Amino acid sequence: MKTKQGFFAKIDERLARLAVIEKHYLHRPCPISWAWGIVVEERLKGVLTIGRPCSRTVCEGVCGKERSSDVFELNRLWLHEGLPCNSESQFIGWCLRELRKTNRNAILVSYADTKPSEGAPQGHLGTIYQSTNWLYTGTSTPFTDKVRGEMIERSSKHRYVFFLNRADRKLLQWKTLPYPKRPNKGDKAHLRSVCRYEFLPYHKGQATSEVNCCHI
Repeated sequence: MKTKQGFFAKIDERLARLAVIEKHYLHRPCPISWAWGIVVEERLKGVLTIGRPCSRTVCEGVCGKERSSDVFELNRLWLHEGLPCNSESQFIGWCLRELRKTNRNAILVSYADTKPSEGAPQGHLGTIYQSTNWLYTGTSTPFTDKVRGEMIERSSKHRYVFFLNRADRKLLQWKTLPYPKRPNKGDKAHLRSVCRYEFLPYHKGQATSEVNCCHI
């Protein structure tokens, strides 16, 4: 089996935004404070973005108003379908370790949409958050909001929380619950790969042009 080598790296926010709009199933931009990508043969094969939640209620609800400025949302995750199924957990784990180096007090929330979508006809459970040890705190309440003059219905979402500093877990104000499951193992993605991938350590100063100029 052929082996392809790639690497994980911090990427420019503009590149991440373009990838999110083109590749992520929502096809819309989001707030971005940090962005990382998977680069294989000078092409972007994955992206993960973290930004401030749009809701002040969420920021204050996780651990109280005093820690609301530390709350961020893992708001977009996209991986090319050709990557092997363990790439998501490897990538998320690496990004969280990188973020912890400079923002150890960060508290992350993320959501898995229960609404059926492309690639997830039964909706998402958040399986990848379960495999990377996030805390499950139930589902959000459906609501309707106005976007560019149009009323949009927002579906219920499974809600997960991750503390970069484990000592902060005692501050969580939401009740933790068992992970939701499906008998058929749910929405596991990226099951097929035509070759073996090896993600090498990325060192600052190496292959910089690939990170800044890679193709989507």
